[in-house]
Amino acid sequence: MYTVMKDSLFEPKKILNHRNKSLFYVFTYLVLLAILMSLGTIVFYLGYGENSTITSVSTGCSIEQGMLVCEGDNDLGPEEFNLYAISIFFLAEGEESSNLSALSSNYMIIQGNSLSVYSAQKLYFSGSIGPLMERAGTFDSFIDSFQSIFLIGFILVGIFSNIIILIIFVLISTLPFIGLIKHIKFKKIFTLTVFATTPVAFVMTFYGLLGLPDVLFLILLFVSYRSLFVLRRELSYQLYLNSSAKIYPKNTTDEAEQSDELVDEENNSSSNDEEEEIDKED
Repeated sequence: MYTVMKDSLFEPKKILNHRNKSLFYVFTYLVLLAILMSLGTIVFYLGYGENSTITSVSTGCSIEQGMLVCEGDNDLGPEEFNLYAISIFFLAEGEESSNLSALSSNYMIIQGNSLSVYSAQKLYFSGSIGPLMERAGTFDSFIDSFQSIFLIGFILVGIFSNIIILIIFVLISTLPFIGLIKHIKFKKIFTLTVFATTPVAFVMTFYGLLGLPDVLFLILLFVSYRSLFVLRRELSYQLYLNSSAKIYPKNTTDEAEQSDELVDEENNSSSNDEEEEIDKED
């Protein structure tokens, strides 16, 4: 994969050498690019140092028989805690939660043995976490496990989101190659386009890690399209060599012979069959 990455970044012409990679290899490469793009998110969460101190003492809560039990003076309302820039509230059984939306737009509520997640003040997820509470036994152990799961979940969601973004970007980037699909299999075009998006993924990585200014980011993003432009030019050139070799077979060059591998064999065979049928009719 190092060779593919190096060619895409520094020698886009050589991307064609990797056209026969398997779909498994291509998907693995996509995941690698998504992980690179997620480095900013990973560094943010791993280095986040503003989490509230959440313990049985600070919350006045404990776990009894797999249920959250909170005691104390709640005249001032539920206390708000911070967990990776998201507000979290611990409510006693039966305690009202309708006024929490005024405190934060994105927040979580742990009440009894259930977890409710709100995004933009709308319920995003609700489910039971009783088994996790039972395994933890104590509130402090539960919070340690919950925080670790939450951290891993955020990172995985970030990687998965970037995979989706990359796939959509690659599919959009194949649009300029539509005219070549009748000559080259879409699988090869998709494979080559994935490899050619490597510079774009690197620009996105540095943007997330370094917080580049938007103007500089747009300039670098435009420059990163160079690999896609070169790929389009090279594919067109290879098709030209292939067609020239058929018209002037005696002048066939090594490059023209190599270009045959790019052309869809099914199209070649079908065209040959059509020629044979015409000869028979004559």
